[in-house]
Amino acid sequence: LVNEAAPLQLLGADGHVAGIRFGRTAATGRQADGRAGFAVDAAGAFDVAADHVILAIGQRPETGWIDAALAPRLV
Repeated sequence: LVNEAAPLQLLGADGHVAGIRFGRTAATGRQADGRAGFAVDAAGAFDVAADHVILAIGQRPETGWIDAALAPRLV
């Protein structure tokens, strides 16, 4: 687990994923709308080797349009 880092780039070799490049993040204070702000320092980037990557953004898909019997198998 790496804290205060944001993904910058997926790295590949021979047509396969080889890792992820991360940049360090730093808090920049509150934005006008009250949300926390941050900046990414790409100059302090570092790589983490990986042979698989799972994309997860913390959201749940909208399944209302999927047939109810099929939805559990897809989501």
